[in-house]
Amino acid sequence: MSGKYLLGVDNGGTMIKAALFTLDGKEVSAASRATGNGLSKLF
Repeated sequence: MSGKYLLGVDNGGTMIKAALFTLDGKEVSAASRATGNGLSKLF
């Protein structure tokens, strides 16, 4: 895997998500994890 890529990151209240894309828009990899901060329980 060599070349240029785009990394998208979404840091939300309950989950953080990231995805890696080639420059022509093909998804290479994606992952998500719970943040564990418990903010969703407040609302």
